Amino acid sequence: MAALKFETVDEAIAAATGKNGAAMAKKRLPMLPNVSYLCPGPCKPTGAPMLLNDPEASIVVLGEAMLDIFVTGDVERISPEAPVPVLRHRRDKLVPGGAGNVACNIANLGGAPILITLIGDDSEGASLLALLGAEGVTTEAVVTKGRMTTSKTRLMGGSHHLMRIDREDSSPISGEIEDEVLAKLRAVLPRALWPFPTTGRAC
Repeated sequence: MAALKFETVDEAIAAATGKNGAAMAKKRLPMLPNVSYLCPGPCKPTGAPMLLNDPEASIVVLGEAMLDIFVTGDVERISPEAPVPVLRHRRDKLVPGGAGNVACNIANLGGAPILITLIGDDSEGASLLALLGAEGVTTEAVVTKGRMTTSKTRLMGGSHHLMRIDREDSSPISGEIEDEVLAKLRAVLPRALWPFPTTGRAC
């Protein structure tokens, strides 16, 4: 079976984001793990399995990182104002979610993740960056003014999930922001682990 070869970073981006359609994905998927790749920058064009803990390789994660907030307490009574439980607050826990969680999992497995994501110019974005850094994740964030960092707040009564509050901006990003994201992607891909097993879409 012929190897799939990426001659340029732009070609790799097109393959990873599905811009060449399903045909590219169908060519790529059956080839693992016995493939060789030609890629820009440092790579290891061998048939050896990829190692997450390879100190010379990075794994690029492209996607929406969010802040997961867990508000935990005890429920001992029903509110007299409405038939809803009263949560007596005990503690808050903040963790990276979405693509941030993926990057943290890679770091915990010994990998060197590079996360490309959007965040807002707000306290949630600052908290998310700090949490990612503490987990060993390198973050290339596009900070967007006027657009909030996505967060999901879960109200937990003991082990029971009572409610989730989503704060997010689901409107499309501008072409200017998209160009910033692609510029960061082009900049880090030469440092990435090759080959990368995508399914035709960026994760």
